[in-house]
Amino acid sequence: AKLGNGDWIVAEADESDGSFTMLPSTIGVINNIDLEHLDFYKDINEIKDSFIKYAKNIPFYGFLSITIDDKNVKKIRDKINHKQIYTYGFTKEANYYAENLKIIKRKKQIFSCFDIVTNIYRKKVLKNVLIPMIGTHNVINTLAAYSICKGLSVPNIKIKQALKQFRGVKRRFSVIYNYSENMIIDDYAHHPKEIKTTLNALRLITKKKLITVFEPHRYTRIKEMREEFINSFQNADVIFILPVYGAGEKLIKKINNSELSKLFKNKYKNKQIKPVDKTKALYLEIKQIISNRDNVIFMGAGNSSKIANSIKELMEKNE
Repeated sequence: AKLGNGDWIVAEADESDGSFTMLPSTIGVINNIDLEHLDFYKDINEIKDSFIKYAKNIPFYGFLSITIDDKNVKKIRDKINHKQIYTYGFTKEANYYAENLKIIKRKKQIFSCFDIVTNIYRKKVLKNVLIPMIGTHNVINTLAAYSICKGLSVPNIKIKQALKQFRGVKRRFSVIYNYSENMIIDDYAHHPKEIKTTLNALRLITKKKLITVFEPHRYTRIKEMREEFINSFQNADVIFILPVYGAGEKLIKKINNSELSKLFKNKYKNKQIKPVDKTKALYLEIKQIISNRDNVIFMGAGNSSKIANSIKELMEKNE
């Protein structure tokens, strides 16, 4: 959190317990709707209904920005009776869309570079927008922010400058180690869609092996979405699976890293897959297989960040 001096409060709302529907919002953003939090919601339709309820609470003098690249968000578009809705995405029917996306490197820093097309009344193009992050999900986030800024009449020159200087969010593709052409990245991804998107982005800049350390999160989520999780690791070359982080849930029989490893091996015959329980054992496994231009990413919402930093310290000691 950061305390500023402006007139606006920016808050991230969490749909996990439905309370976000009571959050008083002048401006709202709906970036995606996924099958999540099944300890609270019955199914995807109930989740979509909660977002419709949230959107309908936005007053007439406010506005809503939604992505139309997400199929579930697109499905609720016609059920929201707000007069001012902006859309964004890669789809050219959006009010704000990105095109000509490429990755560039400047002074050892990696940027995504793209154009933003405004498709309201007449087309306008803001060329060569730079963000110091990679991945289509970060471009989508940028378009969401851009749509809000334009709704508030912020000049393009200020938007471009702020985006170029943005340093990202902690535990969202955070590079915690960068030495000898190897990176260790700490990321909060713990849902299949997040995992797939994050690995897609890392593959773009990984020249050799992509080594993944995955911490499964919640027994109920893994049980309900096993196939989705397994299918999210197409871009990984090596997959280490940590113990399940229960987040207060009761243990469910056969929902553990050993059983998950068996399922992963059935899917991926040519990948190296292994359950690992201890940090030191994980370090030795990584040390044994890592070579120049390999990257390692830790993904999870429990203890994975602490483990990632322990591995980083061990790597630094043995450089």
